[in-house]
Amino acid sequence: ENCLLEQDFIKDPSVTIQSLLTDQIAALGENIRVNRFARLEIGG
Repeated sequence: ENCLLEQDFIKDPSVTIQSLLTDQIAALGENIRVNRFARLEIGG
């Protein structure tokens, strides 16, 4: 299985979640971390 931070960002698959977080930390000047997430599956 993939780690959440290694997965592609759904709105821009050329970017990983980790790189998105890194970019946002740099832009905002604040630390950001993932505390929890929920995995949803539609269909069967």
